[in-house]
Amino acid sequence: MAQRTTYLRPLAGGLLPTQTVPDGASSLCLATLALIGCAPGPMPPRETAPPDSNFWLPCGEDEPIPDAVGNPTGFVRCPNGGVNRVGGWSGDPDTYADSYGDTTADHAAGECVTHADCDAPGERCVVSDWCVASTTECVPVCSSDADCVAGEVCVPPEPHDGWLAWPSCVSAPCSTGSDCASGECGLMTYGGRGTLALACRTEDDACRSTDRCLTGFCMASGGTWACQEHLDCD
Repeated sequence: MAQRTTYLRPLAGGLLPTQTVPDGASSLCLATLALIGCAPGPMPPRETAPPDSNFWLPCGEDEPIPDAVGNPTGFVRCPNGGVNRVGGWSGDPDTYADSYGDTTADHAAGECVTHADCDAPGERCVVSDWCVASTTECVPVCSSDADCVAGEVCVPPEPHDGWLAWPSCVSAPCSTGSDCASGECGLMTYGGRGTLALACRTEDDACRSTDRCLTGFCMASGGTWACQEHLDCD
């Protein structure tokens, strides 16, 4: 039997999950048209959970996200679950020194023991156990956008719940919503090595955050956000 896809649109606005029904069942849609209305629409990505009532809400009454000492991070959490950058952050990266780990312990093939072993300015010696046996390595940290190269911004741990445990420079095609047609510059997290990036959100996005993904990560690719698989150690 042929299939037909429909969106159900409540009178209060927004979209309910997409449903696929046989042509023979279309009478059900017609019977309920006066109550909720029916309109054709494409199937969303299969790995995306059905949107809740907040998914379609624009960012408006956003919750500012503070850093470890209570100062603004420049990020807000929206009612729809997305995290957006609205300004910059500055602070002391060594506020997060506890996250560097015990670099003096016996770690196999470590490249450093103290920060002094790191060559580049602004690097810290940290314990790393991403996808490999526990070891030490020198990683760059930042105290503000001024520490980052063009096209990157400094992001502390709190906006992404510690996906990376110290402030880091991340790729930023947008730095705030003013750089985006949608007015929203979102933060994405993906991969097993704590990869972060910013990207403009769009009205065609299938997800706002990874907690709406049944599999994979909520990532921007090809101009829109969707739940996508990503190798854990990439």
